[in-house]
Amino acid sequence: MSKREGEAAVAVSDWKRAGYVPEAMLAYLGLLGFHPGDDREVLTHDEMTEAFALDRLGKSGSVFDPAKLAWMNAHWLHHASGATILAWVERAGEDAKRFLPAAAAAWPRATLEHVLEGVRGNLATLADLPFELAPFLSELPVVEPEAEEALGAPRAAAVCAATAAALAALAEWRADAVKSAIQSVAPALGVKGRELYQPVRAALTGRTHGPELPLVAELLGRERSLARLQRAGAAAPRS
Repeated sequence: MSKREGEAAVAVSDWKRAGYVPEAMLAYLGLLGFHPGDDREVLTHDEMTEAFALDRLGKSGSVFDPAKLAWMNAHWLHHASGATILAWVERAGEDAKRFLPAAAAAWPRATLEHVLEGVRGNLATLADLPFELAPFLSELPVVEPEAEEALGAPRAAAVCAATAAALAALAEWRADAVKSAIQSVAPALGVKGRELYQPVRAALTGRTHGPELPLVAELLGRERSLARLQRAGAAAPRS
C-alpha cells in the first residue's frame, strides 16, 4: 500500500503494529474513490455495503492520506466501548503485549474494560494505551513538569487537602458523588476553574490533561485517590 505517490510502500501489517484498528482501516479504504451519497465520513461495514454502488465510484485516482486515516482511527477509538477496545487489543496478537501493560492485563476483565472506556477519549492508536493507563497502574504517578507547576501554585496544597477531606466524607465512591464533593471545595476556599481543578488533577494523575476528574477518581478508587490528594496537600508549598 502506498502512503502517497512517490513515497515508500507501507504494509497493512505496519499500520496494525502501530495500533490502528481493523474497522478504521476498512472504513477509510472503503471511502477511497467512493462517495456514499451523503456527508457521512465514517461508515460501518454494513453501512458501506448498503451504500455501495458502481455509479458512486470516482473516475480519478485516489491519494492515501495518513492524516485522514489517523483521524478516523481516533474516531473509532473515541466511540468504542471498553469491551471493544479490549477485543482490538486481544486481536493484535504479539503486539497486544506492547499495547496493554502486564499489570493492566492482570486486572479483572470488568475493571479493565471500565478503565479502557475511561481513557478512550485520549487515544489516537492502541499504542497510546501504556501512557494513558500509567496513572492507574502505580501507587504514585510520575509528575510531569506542568503538573509540578500546578502543584506548586500558592493555593494548591489547600485545594488538595480540602478535596481529600470532602472525598473522605463520601458514603459511596461514585463519579457523580466525587464531582459534587470537588465542587463543594470551590465556595469553601474561594477558588474556581483552573485554580481548583488543575491541582486536583495533578495530584491524582501527575498530569494536567486527561479524562474527567470524577471518572479518574472513580477509576483510581477511594484509597489511592485520598492518598494522592493528602500527599499533595501536605507536600505542596502553601501561601
